[in-house]
Amino acid sequence: MARAPDHGQIPLDLGLPPAFGREDFVESTCNRAALAAVESWPDWEGNSLAILGPTGSGKTHLAHIFAARSNARFIDPAKPFPDLSSSFSGRALVLEVPDDWTMDETGLFHMLNQARETGKSLLLTARTWPYTWGMALPDLRSRIYAIPTIELFEPDDALLNAVLVKLFADRQLIPDPSVVSFVSRRIERSISAAIDIVDALDREAMSTKRAVTRPMAARLLAAADEDGHQA
Repeated sequence: MARAPDHGQIPLDLGLPPAFGREDFVESTCNRAALAAVESWPDWEGNSLAILGPTGSGKTHLAHIFAARSNARFIDPAKPFPDLSSSFSGRALVLEVPDDWTMDETGLFHMLNQARETGKSLLLTARTWPYTWGMALPDLRSRIYAIPTIELFEPDDALLNAVLVKLFADRQLIPDPSVVSFVSRRIERSISAAIDIVDALDREAMSTKRAVTRPMAARLLAAADEDGHQA
């Protein structure tokens, strides 16, 4: 049965913070190798690892799992890279590489050297393979190319269904399994798409005070598809 709002007719769109704990990670064949690699830390070859995969494949979630295990610090690629030889705390670094490669290559190379010298681990995540990043500094290219790399793939049917069930449960929604199957067959194969449709169904269920049903899902999916064609 759908959750009903406590007050008023229009629900507040408060949203839910992303759940990035290990217990929130849904394991499947498309991400099992990457999860195993993260959980094998600190026994990493060269003290570094790169995880590549499309948007919504779980890179950020894995980065947070790693950060929780290693007390890693997330590095903002838009800011100057930190000096690891001074007051830097933590045993590890996480760098999420943006699609538009605009980083300070000399600063990044210097940070990688310091990480090696001080024994700090490095996790890189990116959407594409390093040879597409447009790195101009040869030494940096060589260093990045040498990092052991694992690729994530789009969610398979089992993972997408499990994620949808969990997202609904997190919002205290328990739709019929046929609704979950209906939705999973019609959305883009990504975790972000699953989050978007469950959020939309949650808002609709709250505003109408009705259970999440297949007709409701079909209507919202059709509206989203129409909006996409008009964009």
